[in-house]
Amino acid sequence: MAKLDAWGATDVGVVRQNNEDGWLIDPALSLAIVADGMGGAACGEVAAALALEGVCDYLRSPAEDLEPEQLIKEAIREANRRVLKRARREEQCEGMGSTIVAVLWNLPRVMIANVGDSRAYLWRNGSLTQLSHDQTLANELRTTLGLTEEQMSGYAHKNVLTMAIGSSDNILICTREEILEAGDEILLCSDGLYGPMSDAGMGKILAASGAGTLAERVKKLIEAAKQAGSSDNITAVLLRYEAE
Repeated sequence: MAKLDAWGATDVGVVRQNNEDGWLIDPALSLAIVADGMGGAACGEVAAALALEGVCDYLRSPAEDLEPEQLIKEAIREANRRVLKRARREEQCEGMGSTIVAVLWNLPRVMIANVGDSRAYLWRNGSLTQLSHDQTLANELRTTLGLTEEQMSGYAHKNVLTMAIGSSDNILICTREEILEAGDEILLCSDGLYGPMSDAGMGKILAASGAGTLAERVKKLIEAAKQAGSSDNITAVLLRYEAE
């Protein structure tokens, strides 16, 4: 019988005093999420928690019968409404927000959705491929204007998000569907993980599937990011597809 094994973990990292990342795996909803909150005081944590809660609550009782892409989009829109509502109601939470990257599965099909720059990767046959779309100024300059990394080096705010949960009433949600093959793995992570690491570095750890469980490799990914000097909270969720 086909199944999707999963494991996740988060770490405050070596610089931050509190952890504004959040994650969940809900087999009953066929759902996994990573969220990276931002905002004053402890409101980043609040935004990430509301994002997770909003998606799950919607998926438990969807307003209508929808295809997977529209279903996850509506769930993320509900998360956005909740973050905006709290930010507008509580002055100390004004301006808070969160990224989100989610995978909703109906094996072997998976639907990836993201807002912001938390990422989803596919690990297949020794190759790491990014499935999500970074909603950052740098990526917009790269994809719309064709600028190179060298040309963008002078942009002071190139890593600023162009979209986030809680940024506006209307958000752009990026989606992508994949059909999994036996042995495929999906990695969801915050920028605290991939930021200081290369694809090759992450791939080296993922390649050790025969030498470690999902839990062990998630731990190794987080420790590697810390050793590489990550200045942020670090979160990783790893899923492995086992076909019949």
